[in-house]
Amino acid sequence: MVRETPLQLAAMLNNFDIIVLLINNGGNPFHTSISYDSLKCNFRNTGSPSALALAAARGDRRILRAMILTATNTKKMDEHISLKDFLEESDDARDTSSSGSSEINARHSSMFLNGFNKEQQRALQEAVYYAAETGHLEVALDLRKIGVPWNVYTWATCLRLAGERKLRSTVNHLLGDFNSRLSDEISHETIDGVVSELFEILRAECTLPNGDPAPVASIISRLFKQFRFGAACDETTELPQQQSIIHRPAIDLKYVDNAELSDVRFLVEKRIIHAHRIVLVNSSDVFKRLLDSPKGQIEIDNISYEVFKLLMQCLYSGNYSSTLSNRPLRQQMDLIEAARRFAINALIAESRGAIRPQISRQTVIDIYKFVMGCSLGPLIVDCEMFILEHLSSLISNPRLKTLLERSGRSGWPDYGAGLASRLTTAFEERCSRISLKS
Repeated sequence: MVRETPLQLAAMLNNFDIIVLLINNGGNPFHTSISYDSLKCNFRNTGSPSALALAAARGDRRILRAMILTATNTKKMDEHISLKDFLEESDDARDTSSSGSSEINARHSSMFLNGFNKEQQRALQEAVYYAAETGHLEVALDLRKIGVPWNVYTWATCLRLAGERKLRSTVNHLLGDFNSRLSDEISHETIDGVVSELFEILRAECTLPNGDPAPVASIISRLFKQFRFGAACDETTELPQQQSIIHRPAIDLKYVDNAELSDVRFLVEKRIIHAHRIVLVNSSDVFKRLLDSPKGQIEIDNISYEVFKLLMQCLYSGNYSSTLSNRPLRQQMDLIEAARRFAINALIAESRGAIRPQISRQTVIDIYKFVMGCSLGPLIVDCEMFILEHLSSLISNPRLKTLLERSGRSGWPDYGAGLASRLTTAFEERCSRISLKS
């Protein structure tokens, strides 16, 4: 039967005087009766956390510091700065520290942590977990300050707490702590939380007039590249070399908008376009319904004369790929939108081959907005992967900031959720690749 020590019970009661008395009489605040499956301190089996962790869970910084200072080997750390003085430095100094002072603090942090034995270091990691889990952000930061490392769960939890409390300097401090060790720790249990918090911070920074989304964008981009490393070219990332089918002309192109033998007339932007019923009714059900009841002329709204005539050329020639590819990007998008309106599925199927090669830093925002509006799944994937890979440089584009800021609002697709989901998918695909190799 596992029993709590008197010091653990005193820590539960948060009684400072009794705690000090017990410590002075040999009580060990670092002793824990929990058996952990790892040093990550995410899961517990049986027993009671250390008195140090219990103090962290109560958020009592005074008790916590008193317990930390009982470590006998901390006296050997450095004659120039004591652990007590280091802990009692103002939080403002930490938040506004220069890069030079940050380097000094980092050296001291490593030095202090190395002064604790293994049992004490385990208790300190346990305390960080309990502080984060109970929402005591400042306690977790105090422990980090003396060199206690984050694991990916405690880091993401503290990032969420800092974001919710709008502590931008703390958010930046935490982003600066992110490293390859933390990215390697990401698992199926933590990926959703990590990605969610990163995109919450990204959106928040894009919303602020003086926001700086570059640090979090850099982390997102780095994670995506890590997850995609070693990915094979498949249907998601590589388009087959020969996907287009060259069709024989249904009718000679000379009959496009030719009154000869024409039995249908369309009025588009107050101009007449002649067509032939046999071509249109076989091209899509939309045209078939449109031509069910004979009319002298059919008025078509919300489409330009040039685009509708180009659509006719596609239907008459049957060579959708060639007609679509030999056009400027804007006209391609207008033609694809017209194809969706009139359910010309063969033309829609050619859209990826025509649009994807044109995705670049200059065009990706326009293309992403367009394909999201048209629900063109494969092209949405292409755009999201391009944005994630180049996010660290693209984030300086004001149009992308606006896209992320308004994401999910009324009348706007949830671009942020789409990008976050794509990052999570990249992680899952990576896990599948690793599983197949093992």
